[in-house]
Amino acid sequence: MRIFLDDSGLHDSFYPLTTLRSFKELRTGVFSFQDRWYKIAAKQHITIEWVNNKENADLIIPANKVPVTSLDINALFESKFSAQNDLITVSHLTDLIKTNASFITSDLSLIDKTKFLHHHQYAQHIGDHPLIIHEKAIIEHCFINTNDGPVIIDAHAHIMSGAMLRGPIYIGEHSVVKMGAQLNKKYNIQFIFKQSASWIYRGQLYWIMV
Repeated sequence: MRIFLDDSGLHDSFYPLTTLRSFKELRTGVFSFQDRWYKIAAKQHITIEWVNNKENADLIIPANKVPVTSLDINALFESKFSAQNDLITVSHLTDLIKTNASFITSDLSLIDKTKFLHHHQYAQHIGDHPLIIHEKAIIEHCFINTNDGPVIIDAHAHIMSGAMLRGPIYIGEHSVVKMGAQLNKKYNIQFIFKQSASWIYRGQLYWIMV
């Protein structure tokens, strides 16, 4: 299926996050807008081909219409109204914050967990929601609470001693959570961050904290 994600008119609304990347590369939850479509399609055994113009597309989707994991892509292609209800509109920077926690939780079903662990010898974990830690993450003695939502720690992330994480939180690849840092719900740390107890140093322009 050939899909065109139309992000025209969205660049200015999401400045400065769109300074170095297109709108469809922005993230809420675990995945970018474009990657979430790909992951949902793959679970439904649909192959997506991204096209750069509307004329070659089988399906044209506004890039700020974000699919939920239950979306039936074939039904959307056939323009069934029920499928339209499975799209969440992200129109403003604040919408990235508002939707982040719910997408972190729902994106769990889209993650290939074959290389993730559900516990770590150096992570003191309490809570009923999932904890998943990539096998290539570096974990020092830390405290993780999943009472309110999951905690996802991706490949090559480094959680230093004394850090305290409370879900829902996603710690992206190569992110660094510094010694003694406290992250309390709804955080989405992407790319290379240097996190301290009181400041965020943005090694790359991304993310908005709550």
